[in-house]
Amino acid sequence: MSEKFYLLGGGRCASGADESGLYLYDYQADTGALKLLSRSRADVSVGQQCFDNDRMISYVVEELSSQHGCVGGGGYVWSFGLDPETLEFRELNHRPSLGSMPAYICIDKSKKYAVVVHHCLPKHITKLIQKEDGSYGTEVILEEGSVILFRLNEDGSIGEACDAMTFKGSGKPGLDTFCHPHWVGCDPTGELYVVNDCGSDRIFTFHIDREKGKLLLLKETYAGYGYWPRYSAFLSDTPIFYNSNEQKLVVQGYRYDVESGELEKVCEANMLSEEYQAGRTIHAEPSDIILHPSGRTLYTAVRDYNCIAVYHINEDYTLTLLQDIDCGGSYPRGICVTPDGKYLYSLNRETPNVAGFSVAEDGRLCAIGAVAGDCISTMVPVFVK
Repeated sequence: MSEKFYLLGGGRCASGADESGLYLYDYQADTGALKLLSRSRADVSVGQQCFDNDRMISYVVEELSSQHGCVGGGGYVWSFGLDPETLEFRELNHRPSLGSMPAYICIDKSKKYAVVVHHCLPKHITKLIQKEDGSYGTEVILEEGSVILFRLNEDGSIGEACDAMTFKGSGKPGLDTFCHPHWVGCDPTGELYVVNDCGSDRIFTFHIDREKGKLLLLKETYAGYGYWPRYSAFLSDTPIFYNSNEQKLVVQGYRYDVESGELEKVCEANMLSEEYQAGRTIHAEPSDIILHPSGRTLYTAVRDYNCIAVYHINEDYTLTLLQDIDCGGSYPRGICVTPDGKYLYSLNRETPNVAGFSVAEDGRLCAIGAVAGDCISTMVPVFVK
């Protein structure tokens, strides 16, 4: 494959549409258009994915609460190799993810491990129990969120699980009843991992003991009641990351220490201007958050308001809201910026469509319309080369 860039997206079954599978698009830098090159494995409902450019492997979560043909048991993790000649994906292997609703996967810099988080469902069971005195009572069991550490085999396929951490919500009525670990990623050094739990309002940091194949929990940070921290975006040149919050229309910025895992909040900025929000009382759900390659601009997608918020990153790493712009569709689930920084794409699940925007020098966006003739309700898209 030549040293040009391709957009890799994944479709899921949504709104009754048959959009599953892996989609590979040719990125046309002169116009921003996307040309569909291949669609592979339409039998897989593709969720978030992580692409290994060195080995040309896409690692995918299939976000299910029940295994195929079963009741319960959780979803799957898949590995697919990209054929550079046919530009189609072939399966290396797949495994049960060992939890309900696997939401995100991250590959360790050693290429020996994959980390998977499970969002789980807001469900409980009430179990009849008999107490020691012979009387009867009930026990309430909540679904567990989890982080699973998988080994990767020499060929890049997914090996056995070697460690796990589980989380629980408060179990009390409120916004933090259930835990929902929704995102896992590592800082630019590849040493500090962050897990956002958008149910219990906590952010966890940990290391991987690569010799023993173990997860080492460092710290947990409380984001604030009802924030639901969702996704993160790391600056490349300083220990700062920014979080979108699924239940609060704000972005939070954190300074982190790679060794200790300590977090210090450095800013909080509104996603919507008063003018854009005026007269509307929609319950919004922020989704994706990404950085421009320049490191000077931050973007967040806001579902239900169906817009993208654009921020300038100041010298002190606080944020200034520059723009709220319509996402060009409905329910923006994933956004991405092209590696050359010229365009931003919003992948709108309910429309469904892929809307394009040109990026100005100051990071502001200008709509250029639909850029892909094939509509997919994609999860988080990635660029490959």
